[in-house]
Amino acid sequence: MNVALKKSSLLYLVILSAFGPYIFPSLGIRLDQLIIYGIFLFLLLSNSLKLPRESTSLSIIFLLFSLFLFPFVQAINPIYVLSNSLLLAQVENYLQPIIIFLIFFSLLPPNKKEIEEILKFGFELILWLLSLNTIFSIYIFLNPDTSLINIFTGSKIIGDFGGYSDVTLAELNLTTGKFAGVFNQTFIVGFVYSLGLLIWGYLYKNRKQYNFKKAIFLILILIGGVMSFSKVFLVIGAPLFLLFLGLKRSLIFLIFILFTLLLMFLINPNLFELVSDYKAMNYIFRLITGVSGDFLTIFTSSRLGSDSAVIEGIIYILSNKPLFGFGYGSIETSDFSFYEIVSLGGLMGLLAYTFLLLILITPIFNLSSFRDKYFYGFFISLTFIASLAAPIFTANRVSILIWFIIVITYSRSQKNSKT
Repeated sequence: MNVALKKSSLLYLVILSAFGPYIFPSLGIRLDQLIIYGIFLFLLLSNSLKLPRESTSLSIIFLLFSLFLFPFVQAINPIYVLSNSLLLAQVENYLQPIIIFLIFFSLLPPNKKEIEEILKFGFELILWLLSLNTIFSIYIFLNPDTSLINIFTGSKIIGDFGGYSDVTLAELNLTTGKFAGVFNQTFIVGFVYSLGLLIWGYLYKNRKQYNFKKAIFLILILIGGVMSFSKVFLVIGAPLFLLFLGLKRSLIFLIFILFTLLLMFLINPNLFELVSDYKAMNYIFRLITGVSGDFLTIFTSSRLGSDSAVIEGIIYILSNKPLFGFGYGSIETSDFSFYEIVSLGGLMGLLAYTFLLLILITPIFNLSSFRDKYFYGFFISLTFIASLAAPIFTANRVSILIWFIIVITYSRSQKNSKT
């Protein structure tokens, strides 16, 4: 096995691990953690770990390290730590993007042609994994009591909800009629299926010839996204996909979807009633009608809006620990990326995070084709908007896909700027 093939295989293994199971569910240890840190140690011990030398990549690593280190200023004071397990989990969440960035940076080949091949194969691998995830969601829909749910989503109990006792986060989603496959949070599955639509558009929208695989990918990604009932997918991902397709293709696509739905309802008139009475449809009706408040309040699940507890929390933190926040282990859950950044790292963390977001926009100006510019622009817009739900850049599993796209895009943009 040559070195290039060996490195690309490791890179694909990292992507594959994003959809993997929990190895030790009771301990919260996932396959992706073992793969990521195992490959990192292998690269380190084999002297194959590469550090960025170009200024922009160095800036990203510096800012990621800053976000990782700032919360330690207050975390050393146990008075603010809610639990040691929470502290360790949050430390790992902010360490992992650094490790993932360095892994992808080290495994990418120097040859531009090989990078393009890795991009194409990596994107197609993600589509295969999303399609399999949809099939798994359908299986869960037909077998809601299956024990496979905890194998892929963990066994951490979050409480009692809606008459159900000792439920996990994934089980809570099932009680509301939402299906996420191997993922345990609605916003994450909405994001990955939205990303899947953009990847599908990037790979296939300009291919005019009929392709069975192309059609199956799109159908399964749409089914998986709809089954999640995620607002990220329905309100952000789907419209971005239509914009990426262009006016003509979008009209054809929408007419086809409308015709298919009408045909289904004509064949089975009871289907409309079944769909409208489905419990998860309440979330869609609330979003459309606005009966629970303004659009921003409903879309962000009250994270942002007139009565936002998040805004009050940020004000409280900045009033008490403005510079470095309360540190790791000080906040149990985070519903908004800026809230978590301020909670853990204060204004210093917020400054580093803001600079990171600005730097991540820059490849758009260096990519050579409009196709690449539009894809990365829509991808980064999707990622920024999804961060309204949670800190997406450090989220378990999905951050692997995000940093794969960022690192390979930066590598391609740098190759273009040198030619």
